[in-house]
Amino acid sequence: FHLASLYPYQNLVIRSILERGGLYGKTARTAAEPTQLVVLPTGSGKSVCFMLPALLLEGLTVVVYPLLSLMNDQMRRMEHLGCRAVMLRGGQTAVERQAVWKQLEEGTSRFVISNAETLSHPPVCERLARLRVSLLVIDEAHTVTQWGESFRPAYLGLHAISRQLNPSQVVAFTATASPRIIERVTKILFGGERPHMVYG
Repeated sequence: FHLASLYPYQNLVIRSILERGGLYGKTARTAAEPTQLVVLPTGSGKSVCFMLPALLLEGLTVVVYPLLSLMNDQMRRMEHLGCRAVMLRGGQTAVERQAVWKQLEEGTSRFVISNAETLSHPPVCERLARLRVSLLVIDEAHTVTQWGESFRPAYLGLHAISRQLNPSQVVAFTATASPRIIERVTKILFGGERPHMVYG
């Protein structure tokens, strides 16, 4: 990632993800929180907090973005770093989609970039659930409340999607954290169970 060091909050989030992933032993894994809500300002390096541990965890990391432009940007960044990622999005041909599944099932890629609408499509979610998902990441989590209740209803189903994928942990990232947003994100993404909070 071309970084000489990490910010303390990056180190904290990464360590927590890796502990839950079992890289620090069974005791640390049991003690680690299965859900986190990470509040960091824009441009503070949120993506490193999940991209770096994704390279070390066994199983898949699935990252949900609200915009296609963000999905494309992250794909380019991963490719620039030499990391193989795949994208699941609307409008893909049968050939393109089959190439994605082939990479995931053969283990040549362990990083999935997608959006709520695609994951809410039953054939996609069911097939992805048959693979081992270690980490589910929801980036720009405030959009769950801003858009899910108006023109992106698929966002309101992310908790159900999470239950079906059954990841070892779920981490949401946002730069906006008013009490109302935290309350709604907690309800929509975590089924009302308070996640571990990290502020940067």
